[in-house]
Amino acid sequence: MRRADSSNRKKQRRRTRTRCRVCRGNEGKRICPALLDVPICPICCKEMRAKIPNCDRRCRYFAPLMVSSRKLSTRELPLYKCLISKSEDTGMIKAIVAQEKPNGNLRAMFVLLDFWKKGLRDCFVDADISKGEFEDRCAKIGEEFPFEEIDFDKCRQYIKQAHRISTEIGAEIPWEYEYWQDMLGDMSMVKDIGGSLYKCAKCWADLPERTVGLMKQHAKSEDIQFYILCRKCGGQAEFVEGIEFGETELEFKFDDPREIENFRPFNDGASPAKGHWQVKDGALYQLTNDVRDGNGPSGQDPNPGAYLLLTVPGCLEWKDYVVSADFVWTDNDLWGIMFYYTDELNYYRYSVEQYDSVKLDRNPKYRLERFVNGRYTKLAEGDIPGVRIPNGSPEEDNRIEPHKLRVSIKDGSIELLFDDKSLKKLADDSLQKGTVAFYVWSNTGWIKNLKITGKLVTAI
Repeated sequence: MRRADSSNRKKQRRRTRTRCRVCRGNEGKRICPALLDVPICPICCKEMRAKIPNCDRRCRYFAPLMVSSRKLSTRELPLYKCLISKSEDTGMIKAIVAQEKPNGNLRAMFVLLDFWKKGLRDCFVDADISKGEFEDRCAKIGEEFPFEEIDFDKCRQYIKQAHRISTEIGAEIPWEYEYWQDMLGDMSMVKDIGGSLYKCAKCWADLPERTVGLMKQHAKSEDIQFYILCRKCGGQAEFVEGIEFGETELEFKFDDPREIENFRPFNDGASPAKGHWQVKDGALYQLTNDVRDGNGPSGQDPNPGAYLLLTVPGCLEWKDYVVSADFVWTDNDLWGIMFYYTDELNYYRYSVEQYDSVKLDRNPKYRLERFVNGRYTKLAEGDIPGVRIPNGSPEEDNRIEPHKLRVSIKDGSIELLFDDKSLKKLADDSLQKGTVAFYVWSNTGWIKNLKITGKLVTAI
């Protein structure tokens, strides 16, 4: 009877064994708090140690390793290698400082330095790694940009400058760096690089205070990438001096009423009615009809209405981008997008007139207009075949399927699209850059999902 009970208990123990949730092969003997308490094997634990978020001193398996490894003062460990790997187009530097331990293994610090945004971006330390494993890891990490040896003091200068950037912009310093920084010795004795916080991407020269201030303002934004040039190097690029945000997407979902603060309303119509813009329920509403009449600031506008201008920093310098948004008409007149807007006398305007298309069974119309120093030109006009745009009402407009208006501008070529179908392509480079706006004439309705994609440049 006892043998049977013992056998059953062994079977139960075998049945409760769990495979590692990472490799799916070995037995998961350790509970990993960094992976939300899932079981992992000791091998995966070692490989991921200090490399994933929340793998820190709170872990019962990692903490003893850190404590025991610090029994020997880092000042007693000779430098084995100091390596650096540079990326020419991202502002990133990977630095490695390795010290040799009495047992022949190494203690190695791996640091990721971001000189265009956040400074000291990441750090992890392997307290006991063989020389063979170290070389393999360096080869893997430096696969795209191979490592090269660098003077220890020069490496510490880079790290100190990155720490300065993180401190000034208020970015969090990786705890691993704070815990292991004595591997670098007394950093207060390291000579400062000095000068401006951020440097020219090409020649490492100082940048103007205004440029640095703008970069600091956006440094913690994940959606923005910087490419910063000094005045001398910038003369060889498309812009004299500035910040190139790169190929990125700026999106407004209108799920926060504060998003309206990024826009400024204008009224060109002579009628007493004024545009009434409001963000609510995940949409941008225009609630006033009859914004029309007159000829606008240019004196030549056949349809002056109201518009809501996007005014984020640097937007007047944007060029070569795609802008799109979803529209619902609640009346039979004009909705549209203004682009390459620099002031009230210079912009393009793409609009669609609902034109009672359902009631009268006829196609809505599109129109592309241009204002250059106030001079008006109609560039294109035509029907949108096979489309009927229904009127809505304040009570039912959220149940109406919206239509997407999109404009693509690239190297002087303009393409108008409606519901992702091309309406018109033409060449016109009269205007070179500018921001975007929503345009309405004698109409009400709502807009969702404003997206602007392209090389968005802020010039100084």
